[in-house]
Amino acid sequence: MTITFNHQLDLANKILIFEAQGEAENQSDISYLLKTIVKLAGKSQLTRVVFDVTQLTYSCSSLDLSTVFNEVKQYGLLGELKIARVIDPGQFKQELVGDLAISLSLPIKNFCTRSDALVWLLFDVKEKS
Repeated sequence: MTITFNHQLDLANKILIFEAQGEAENQSDISYLLKTIVKLAGKSQLTRVVFDVTQLTYSCSSLDLSTVFNEVKQYGLLGELKIARVIDPGQFKQELVGDLAISLSLPIKNFCTRSDALVWLLFDVKEKS
């Protein structure tokens, strides 16, 4: 695993801001990041997370991603958490995570900018059909 992360708490808005850098090579790396987010948010009693993955790459397989997010759904790992992922558009596996979240009805959504992510978390803006 070659992943580092930084985090900060925005207590005024009750948001955990989590930034990951490096390369997720397998299921364990992805699970580690998600479990760390859950622990940090729970410790501070926060339910909203900005997860900036613009500096994170996935070298694991699409099957690994699918397996992890299926387990997240099956075991209710996220609880009440709502995660807004800030991604670098055009990276297939980053976009795949957003697609998996939608198909599994997980409270995870991809955004291209941090400001869009914050708006969704703070105001729960619904997309127009």
